[in-house]
Amino acid sequence: MSSTDTEHVLRPHGATVLSIVVWAVAVAMALEALFSAGVGGLLVYPGLALIAALVWALLWAPRLVLRPAGVEVRNLLHTYDLPFARIQDVRLGAMVHFEVDELQGRSRRVTAWNAPGVGRDNPLARVGRPETGARSGGPGAGTQARRRLSRAERLRNDQDSSRSAIVRERWEEWQGKHPAADPAPARRSLNVVVLSVLAVVVALNALMLAF
Repeated sequence: MSSTDTEHVLRPHGATVLSIVVWAVAVAMALEALFSAGVGGLLVYPGLALIAALVWALLWAPRLVLRPAGVEVRNLLHTYDLPFARIQDVRLGAMVHFEVDELQGRSRRVTAWNAPGVGRDNPLARVGRPETGARSGGPGAGTQARRRLSRAERLRNDQDSSRSAIVRERWEEWQGKHPAADPAPARRSLNVVVLSVLAVVVALNALMLAF
């Protein structure tokens, strides 16, 4: 199986680590409440379930899924299914943006807000290749000075090193192999499961407060 046939799930490392840590703490607190207070400890479970559900809905479920012929952009409220043939441009910045030629009857930009992006620019920390210093025998002979990169060069380097760079690479490769492909429609759907789970845990906590 080639790399273009594989599926990649992309989300920031920080979101993944934070989700796992919060869930582990929630499980530990749930066990501690049960062992120390018995059945009465179950009263803290709705609150822990709400915290766990919020972390899942905000940090874990939102992601960018790269597939052989397109991408799935899952945000908090909606999921976008974008075939490569419908994507006009892929822009890597603080977030990943897709310029789509037609979605629900019009062109629009779709932002994957929980995909790995490009970090903040730091001009002082960015230098390019070493350049030879003074001529042989001159006052800096044998030394090398490092050329400071321009803003455009720093941005290009950051984009190339981003974990989301594979999305643009895969899209460009697909465009080169399928220049006249008949585009499948781009779709947007509501995240019913996520919203339903949040509604249930919120309602459960509301009932606990009422009684």
